[in-house]
Amino acid sequence: MHLSKDYGVAILKPDGVNTSGVYERLKSKFIEHNLELISEKKTYLSKEDVLSHFTSPFDSEIYSDYLSSGAIIAFLVRGNGATNELRNIKLEFRSIYGYTSKNMKNLLHTTDHGIEFKLQFSLLFPELDIIEYSQYADMAVKLKGEKKEIIRQLNKIDTDTNLKYIGLLCKDVNAVQAAKEFSESDSSKLQILIGYIFNTNWNGKTIELIGFIPQEKGYPQLNPMSMKLNEFLEWLFNNKGLLFLNYLPIEEVTPTLLKYLKGIGLFGVQVYDPRRTLEEAEILEDIVEDDFELFISGGTNGYEETGKTAIGKSEFEQLSSLTQLTTELKG
Repeated sequence: MHLSKDYGVAILKPDGVNTSGVYERLKSKFIEHNLELISEKKTYLSKEDVLSHFTSPFDSEIYSDYLSSGAIIAFLVRGNGATNELRNIKLEFRSIYGYTSKNMKNLLHTTDHGIEFKLQFSLLFPELDIIEYSQYADMAVKLKGEKKEIIRQLNKIDTDTNLKYIGLLCKDVNAVQAAKEFSESDSSKLQILIGYIFNTNWNGKTIELIGFIPQEKGYPQLNPMSMKLNEFLEWLFNNKGLLFLNYLPIEEVTPTLLKYLKGIGLFGVQVYDPRRTLEEAEILEDIVEDDFELFISGGTNGYEETGKTAIGKSEFEQLSSLTQLTTELKG
């Protein structure tokens, strides 16, 4: 596994395939951006493929007709922050050829991290296992069982996935003790961030908060559910921790709730989750990031195999550099 790198997907759209020189220029851009080409294929998308795996600011019928109108070429690449590097290449292409995001026919599409990467990778490269080609950090890992069983699952994640970090969500000391024992093993490469789950009530409904603890604080033995909310927050912030809102149905993630939570110290929201559609995730991205200036994260949350939904390396390193959540990036 290439744990210092992650993966990204780029697609030459039908107009990109048919425009002279674009294919060659894109391949040279991969080299310039230190991206290794893992797989490449020329294929065709049906209108149904586009409608179920892509979103667009344009009319969905018109966009799906366009993207299914001819051959596309899909590329799977690996690199240091591959998703972010592909995004930069896309912006360079638009500048070179005189396109903007307002042009539907603009040659090149690159996947975002999270749900979009999962959906489009699975569509375009069904012969490959997304677990092996996962992104960098699954920040919502829930493992069940006693300590020994959790350690077994951690070893499997370490061996089978491309993940460098996981956010291990803990309700009791079993998971914390398992993480501590696993991390002290000489053979482990996977890095674990402990996230303590705290359930609280908001307007008659239970919401799940996560308190992530910096690696330098080790593995404190804590039972959050024995605390009151103000006690948990005081403990979390005294330990330089970060408060995240875990999954809620999109209709329950209201501006009123986010305003309240930000007022008590909310840092981010788990936007990417197997229960969300791509469209829902993109709506929440705009609300969470643009309207409330909160960090966007996410992961599998116990609803699918660890690593299928994850964030990219650049996004994780942004989180770490802003907060000193990990010890690896200090200095």
